Amino acid sequence: MRNAAYALIALSFLAASYVAVLDTREVEWPLLVGVLIPGIVGLVLVRVARAREAGNVEKRTASLQKLETSLQEIVRLVEALWEERGEVDAYAFKDRIDGELVGPIGDFVEAREAMIDAFGLQAYADVMSDFASAERYLNRAWSASTDGYIDEVTRSLGRSREQFLAANERYGRLSGN
Repeated sequence: MRNAAYALIALSFLAASYVAVLDTREVEWPLLVGVLIPGIVGLVLVRVARAREAGNVEKRTASLQKLETSLQEIVRLVEALWEERGEVDAYAFKDRIDGELVGPIGDFVEAREAMIDAFGLQAYADVMSDFASAERYLNRAWSASTDGYIDEVTRSLGRSREQFLAANERYGRLSGN
């Protein structure tokens, strides 16, 4: 249902954009309002779906547990990479990142919206800001690894580590752990 609602919103937005530029001098308001109505319906459906998911306590609890365990696993794996930074060949970091971190990062991203219902939008934004920065630095380390630039791998991995630790600390304060 949620995907259909997002599709309605997107299609409505595209249609409204088209209608708005049909005549450069005057907007056809009845037509514009007509194509915006499905988008409004889509927004309502998204809210209904989100409320229904928020009401499912078991699912939210499982998602919050998944967030915590995946974030702790990410931190553990990044710490291990950091500790081995002098011993691992620059080209090998990308393989370690691909092999070890893609799963836990995917799990975290999949469950991230549970934070909004549990802790609020601002808390979600704070954790996700740190997490997104960490992920960007990790991607940068991966890219530097493909080119063999060990200094950039180390620098980016260190920054990624700091941001993942910050995200884990923020999430730990929110969840009480």
